[in-house]
Amino acid sequence: MTSTPPRLVPHTAEPVDHALAILLADVATAVAAGTWSRVKTCREPSCRWAFYDHSRNRGRTWCSMDVCGNRVKVRASHRRSAAR
Repeated sequence: MTSTPPRLVPHTAEPVDHALAILLADVATAVAAGTWSRVKTCREPSCRWAFYDHSRNRGRTWCSMDVCGNRVKVRASHRRSAAR
């Protein structure tokens, strides 16, 4: 039988402290569940958002292929064109 870890609940009225407590509770839950390795930061230098990698092989590198992935690929294309 599998057991679930206890749910951490923040007990503070301060907005910033409350937000940080929720974030840390979510991190602790992800670590306990073994899913923390799927939380990544976008590799587009101008973005750096965090995202959850739902891909089967855990190979996602950008938060959004439509925005950040496209930016990286367009820059690479321009560099290749300029090199010719």
